[in-house]
Amino acid sequence: MIGNHTVCRILVDNVSSVDLLYSDCLEKMGIRKEQLEKTSRPLYGFTGDFVIPQGTIRLPITAGETPRQATTMANFLVIKGSSQYNAVIGRPTLQALRAITSIYHQKIKFPTPNGVGEMKSNQYEARVAYSDALRGYDQPGRQETRMVHQGLVEDIDPRIQEEVTWSQPVEQLVKVRVGEGESTKVLKVGLGLAPSLKDEIEDFLRRNLDVFAWNHSDMEGIDSEIICHSLNADPSYPPKRQKRRPMNPERYEALREEVDKLITNGFIRESHYPRWVSNPVLVTKPNGDWRTCIDFSDLNKACPKDGFPLPRID
Repeated sequence: MIGNHTVCRILVDNVSSVDLLYSDCLEKMGIRKEQLEKTSRPLYGFTGDFVIPQGTIRLPITAGETPRQATTMANFLVIKGSSQYNAVIGRPTLQALRAITSIYHQKIKFPTPNGVGEMKSNQYEARVAYSDALRGYDQPGRQETRMVHQGLVEDIDPRIQEEVTWSQPVEQLVKVRVGEGESTKVLKVGLGLAPSLKDEIEDFLRRNLDVFAWNHSDMEGIDSEIICHSLNADPSYPPKRQKRRPMNPERYEALREEVDKLITNGFIRESHYPRWVSNPVLVTKPNGDWRTCIDFSDLNKACPKDGFPLPRID
């Protein structure tokens, strides 16, 4: 309940430093924009872009169901436009409610005078909201996808998979050959650089070619006597062997080439009688090549999660 109105589709974001309310939701709640307090403080997003809020408004928010409810006052920043979510609940309200969130269980729990209250997520609504976020609603009746792809292509709704647009460089680039007689050693610099600055950058790159890895054999790694990484797996969790996924000949050939390349360069080795087996998953890159990923979903379940991530600085 926000301001005596039942509001659905609320995103709970542990890393958001503010509580957000979209103007379309505010209008449906019957709250006039004249009631907003003006603010000139910009709101910065993850990518560094910013928007100027329409204003702020202080509304009561009630979480949970009777009799285990908790109520607090929240300062919402009102953002112009609409979203797949009506509101975003960030750290200020979560702290005021003394709430604990669990991504795995899709629940929020908080203390109340009558015991521990809780809120549950609706899996179906969450998936629909995620699909809507990928499409991007710019105009009524028109669906466009405007996103920077950061996950697996297979995770995207198949109905919109062909509409995914990839991010482009912020400026036009030009290739610079930094190796003598080796066509593979090519770097890119901005086309709009001044000639003198471009020459300095090219000279600097040529003098520091040892920091670049042009192929797998150039990545020598770190001696295990210096540092060695180990998985923090729960020893009481039973090992899991995933059922082998079938692959078509094209994907199988791409996977075989990748595995042979990693074995040749000493990145991986064959293991007999393994306790854990995770399937490889092949997804397409923007250039049409195959990227080899690993399905670590079962292994992730056996590794304890950090419930206290680093705070985000806005």
